[in-house]
Amino acid sequence: MPHALIGTNHLRSYAGSEMVALELAEHLLSRGWRVDVYTNELGSPMVDELTGLPHDGRLRLVEASPAERFDESYDLVWSQHGVLPPTFVERLEEGVPSPIVWHHLSTFMDVEMPILADVESRVTALSTGFCAKALDTLEGFGLDRARTALYDNPAPDAFADHVREASQAGLSRVLVVSNHPPEEVRAAVEQLEARGIEVGRLGVHDRPVRVTPDVLAPYDAIVTIGKTVQFALSMGIPAYVYDHFGGVGWLDDEVLEAEADWAFSGRTTGRRIDADALVAELVDGFDAARAFAEQHRTRHAERWRLSTRVDALLADERLRPAPPAAASDVRRLAAFGRLYGDLYRLMRSRDRVATAATADLAESRAAHADAAAARDRRETEVLVIGQRLTAARADMHRAIDRADHAERAMQRAERRLARQQRLEEQRLGLVALLLSRPWSATSSARTFVGWLTRRSPIRFTDVRNADAVALRRMRAEVLESRFYRLGRVVGDDGGAGQQP
Repeated sequence: MPHALIGTNHLRSYAGSEMVALELAEHLLSRGWRVDVYTNELGSPMVDELTGLPHDGRLRLVEASPAERFDESYDLVWSQHGVLPPTFVERLEEGVPSPIVWHHLSTFMDVEMPILADVESRVTALSTGFCAKALDTLEGFGLDRARTALYDNPAPDAFADHVREASQAGLSRVLVVSNHPPEEVRAAVEQLEARGIEVGRLGVHDRPVRVTPDVLAPYDAIVTIGKTVQFALSMGIPAYVYDHFGGVGWLDDEVLEAEADWAFSGRTTGRRIDADALVAELVDGFDAARAFAEQHRTRHAERWRLSTRVDALLADERLRPAPPAAASDVRRLAAFGRLYGDLYRLMRSRDRVATAATADLAESRAAHADAAAARDRRETEVLVIGQRLTAARADMHRAIDRADHAERAMQRAERRLARQQRLEEQRLGLVALLLSRPWSATSSARTFVGWLTRRSPIRFTDVRNADAVALRRMRAEVLESRFYRLGRVVGDDGGAGQQP
């Protein structure tokens, strides 16, 4: 039974190197191989993906165990990040009957560079790169181009074999696959949804799931970079290349090869556009992109079919057992493995600290925003209270003015009442005099008495002959007279009592 050893630094999340190791292990297990996997860090969800593979006891997972023995004769040793079990590295000095492939997954990250290029060239059968530019990088570090091979993120066979009917409908469903979507992509998602286009999101910050044919099949187009581009094209689904490095947009015959040379990373042109332009390109260019993807599906599916690439790798005549290594090479390789593990742990600690700091910063910003909002509310409340106080002061001053006016009016009324009371006292005195004195029947007396009673000049005989009851009635007539009721001053009605 063929036996493979896969070494990789971390198997934790749905990311590039983890997916390469998972897909290779899955493919070899499906072909009846035994597979040993060694890693410096093992975590969910990848541990669940690996243990969930059908393996019938043919899968062995080992996490950072320097003493664990790897003494078997392997038909393939696959190393990512230069990670190999320490006990296997010790065996290199005496020589192991196993071909070693050292795979590189970046063109710019230091941890992916062939730092020990001389040791790598002596102990490995092949150095592979995930794209043509990666092979150029390896050559720049001193590796012989004749000892390198392209292993450009092949897609599991399920993508090529998936049955998907061609569609002539418009763009109605888009999937964004990204572990680090830039702001313009997030804004474009909102605009697409506002147009009624359904948008799905996958990634460690949105919905972390493994990308499978069933995940991609319901969508009309995929916005992504890297391996998922090849997954989509293998299914005949148009791919729009754009992410945190920017991107070229829709793929066609003119840009496909240049983008493939850079592993569809979006770094070919470094083009950045805003959300409006993204939405316009997605909508306006969809028909042409769909026609390209459907027309060339078979070509793309066979180009990146995983089984074809693995078979070609295993059949490569350069894949020979590792010769005995010099003791110095073994020590350097072992030291590099330890250093890389320590460096990665430091990087993980840094990432955890950065994540915690980011969370703390976000919390502080939220608290600051809440405090600022509370301050603004208080300032608004103070302003409103000030306005209310100003209005209250104005009302108070108006009330004071009204009270002063009312007091002055009351004083005037009191003075008027006092004057009227004096006049009434005078009138009553005159009436009393009239009622108690015999008056001469002179014209002036009759006029005076008429003026008092508002009658025609009364006759003196009326007063002289009146009995007590009549006099009281006459007095009542005086008290009820218009003069008395209106409170006029003596002399105000000079013509009173005169005959018309």
